Amino acid sequence: IKSNPLIQIQSGTLHSILQWSGREEEKTSPLFADLVIVDESSMIDAPLFERFLSALQEGTRLVLIGDPH
Repeated sequence: IKSNPLIQIQSGTLHSILQWSGREEEKTSPLFADLVIVDESSMIDAPLFERFLSALQEGTRLVLIGDPH
């Protein structure tokens, strides 16, 4: 695998990537990415998932990975 300085990879919890502590009145940061891969997506609750989807920019590709049950 060759390294490419133009490719940036960031990882973290959804809370940390959105810079959101969980308080309802708090705003989340927009998420600028070409591709977002979320592991353990079956563990995301509805309010967090709504904030996450709202933070994505148009054209961002999203891959959700999770358990089938």
